[in-house]
Amino acid sequence: MDLFQQNIEIIKKNFPALYKKLNDFEPDLSNFLITEDIQGRQNLIANYSQGKVYLYSNYDMDREIKLWMDDLKDEQNICVLGFGLGYHIKELLKTEIKKMIIIEPDINLFLAALTIVDIRNFIDDRIIILIGNNYKEISSSIYHCNNEGMIDGIIFKALNSYRYIYMDWWNNLKEDFKGKATLFGNNIATKIVFAKDWLTNIVKNLDEYPKSALVKDYLDKFGGYPAVIVGAGPSLKKNMHLLNDIKDNALIFGVGSAVNILQKNNIKPHFMVGIDGSQEESEIFKRIHWNDVKFIYSPKLHYEGLNKYKGPKVYMKLDSDFISNWIEKKINLNTPYIESAATVSVIAGDVAKKMGCNPIIFIGQDLAYTDGSAYAEGAVHNEVMESEQWERIKIKDIYGNDVYTNKNWNSLRISFENYISNHEDILFIDATEGGARIKGTQINTFKETIEEYCKLIGINEKVNNIYEESFNKNNIDKNIIEDVKGYISKEIDNILDLTKDAINICIKMENDLAKGRNDNKVLKNNKKLDKFNKIIEKNEVYDKFIHPICDVFLFTIQDEIRRNLEKEDDILNKQRKLVKSSINQYKYIQEICEYALEVLKN
Repeated sequence: MDLFQQNIEIIKKNFPALYKKLNDFEPDLSNFLITEDIQGRQNLIANYSQGKVYLYSNYDMDREIKLWMDDLKDEQNICVLGFGLGYHIKELLKTEIKKMIIIEPDINLFLAALTIVDIRNFIDDRIIILIGNNYKEISSSIYHCNNEGMIDGIIFKALNSYRYIYMDWWNNLKEDFKGKATLFGNNIATKIVFAKDWLTNIVKNLDEYPKSALVKDYLDKFGGYPAVIVGAGPSLKKNMHLLNDIKDNALIFGVGSAVNILQKNNIKPHFMVGIDGSQEESEIFKRIHWNDVKFIYSPKLHYEGLNKYKGPKVYMKLDSDFISNWIEKKINLNTPYIESAATVSVIAGDVAKKMGCNPIIFIGQDLAYTDGSAYAEGAVHNEVMESEQWERIKIKDIYGNDVYTNKNWNSLRISFENYISNHEDILFIDATEGGARIKGTQINTFKETIEEYCKLIGINEKVNNIYEESFNKNNIDKNIIEDVKGYISKEIDNILDLTKDAINICIKMENDLAKGRNDNKVLKNNKKLDKFNKIIEKNEVYDKFIHPICDVFLFTIQDEIRRNLEKEDDILNKQRKLVKSSINQYKYIQEICEYALEVLKN
């Protein structure tokens, strides 16, 4: 068996996903030439558009690799661009590195390398190999590794030859990953802060389901029509007066504080969209006096804002609305997901897209301090935002000039750009006429956009007819909702009993370990805990209702103990820390369960 075939068999055994990718690919190795450096080691010449490139120095390969590794000596998690012939990878594996993600954009080059490299040198659980030339897909794979706790804090490093070949590609990948990581960090922080609020809102908003139409009944009904997503940015004053002229030609969505601005200026959108679970956000909708604008809401929306609105309501389910899918099954409802995002404007855009609208037009989406202002006049949050000392970030506006934004808005801009880049079949027009440049949008004035795209009529009648039909056929039974609440309450009582018993066992283990005991008694109690954990995890209400509220906080506890145990050599101390961590986790589950019971009873 030659080296190449031997390598393929090894990959098949140890990297099955990679094997499948290689096996389904028709190779072309004509752009590669095997050569030798001056010391007789095999090298590879790759023929790319930039010219012929040696993968490694043909004069002093060892020195090149040593210099390349100089700033990686103390790093524990590295993302390397370029498998090359693996010489640099072998050297990295001699260090204390914990995890290495290797990216090879050219599958042909990797196959060529397999004719030279013995892949047995890379059978190491510290290695992840990603192959492909779609930087967004590769970025997502790295992000998922990070998200799942496989890596912590990662350094990006390109092999010299690859940095020359793939400079723009590599920069795009790092920027894309940075955006994903930023959004992930924001989502984690948001979930920890709002977990209890979301639980409250999900429970209290259940009573609104039977009184709502369903957003699913609007989907695919507006092909050929444009949609306008109206934000509250300061540039809104330039063009919002044009909205009344196109009420029958385009679907108009008001989001966030924009609805207060529109109401103040006697402009009614077809829809207002609410997703935010905070008390502050409910103030926006509590001040709305319309009774005919359709209110599209997520179950996590603050219940007071939804309850106070007396106009028509339309239920939607976001792909981030944990718990909702399970509740839908319990009440015999089945609706498709709307794509979630860091900003309600993008969510409204996804609703519009799924309704069939194209193009999707943004106005009032400044995401920056246009002319020194944060919001257009009339925004509920304007005074609060202006009084806060945000950290200013300088970026480019739609005209290429410098403009200031802040970390929050910059994160939202990234959310816009991620969504737009994933939906290239839709034309996105930024008709804000000011503010931050959002990559992927076509810049135009709102007036010119209206003249070009707002030509069809019939929107108003269509919106109203669909609502009436959807509302009238809504057969969600109030009694079933009450039964679901009762079932959840009963199972939460069971979970509380189990966690109480588990904590008592942990306390006994703590006492034994404090005395220096690590014997069969501790082992026996460990087995009891495992049994309790399995019962708790199999409980449907814990799995579908409680755990989705707890998961991020529990993950932070588990991640912290994992880091601490890595530094701990003493077996007894490890056991003590594990037991303490278990108590903290059970207590947090108890806290959420008791809180949920209180909400359900009220």
